[in-house]
Amino acid sequence: MTVPIVELDFVCDLCDRLVDDQQGCLRVLFTDIGSYRAAEREWRTVHGDGPHSMRDVVRMPEQVPWHIHHYSCTPDESGDGYEIDVSRVRTWRALVAEPSRLMTKSWLSLSDWPQVFGAAAGGGSGRNWGLPRGPAA
Repeated sequence: MTVPIVELDFVCDLCDRLVDDQQGCLRVLFTDIGSYRAAEREWRTVHGDGPHSMRDVVRMPEQVPWHIHHYSCTPDESGDGYEIDVSRVRTWRALVAEPSRLMTKSWLSLSDWPQVFGAAAGGGSGRNWGLPRGPAA
């Protein structure tokens, strides 16, 4: 049995248009990672190592978001970040393989990378990435 290759569509966060291969990327900003780490240190200073109430947990800093942009739409003031061209994660198989390259990044667990899978699997995250393309979806 041949498993169909499901391609994924990515939509730019800024212009809401589809992002073609070599025209844009998924991106996480290093400034956002730094801000998250500072906010987490502050949260831990206030709340300690646990146990934590649900009220405390929901006040934890939000994970660092991945963004999708056309290269032409990327804001100049956004700063440096880690980029993955959409062509590298165009299929479900490629998307699933990408974490093996990211595992060496100390900041991966701080990001909302797992939500990429939820969106690609039709999890309704409300984000614009990894939307299944075509009838095989």
